[in-house]
Amino acid sequence: MKKFDGKIAIVTGAATGIGYGISKRLANDGANLVMVDLDANMMEQSASEIASRTQEVEISIGDVAEPKTAQEAVNKAINKWGKVDILVNNAG
Repeated sequence: MKKFDGKIAIVTGAATGIGYGISKRLANDGANLVMVDLDANMMEQSASEIASRTQEVEISIGDVAEPKTAQEAVNKAINKWGKVDILVNNAG
């Protein structure tokens, strides 16, 4: 059993840099993810790479400073898995 099996994580700023690294680590440790970023192209590429490491990855494109984007990410997690266990506020 991996450290984060059954856990659901939302990571903002997840397409590159620290957010991407955190997303990879969470995925390697068994978490399912909602990855959020402004850059749609990079987000698709990063999510595809990470999807090979975990059970499931959802993406949300937008600026998390906008309440609509943040709510969309939470809704994706709740609708798919019924909960959010981990929130990494990395955007910015």
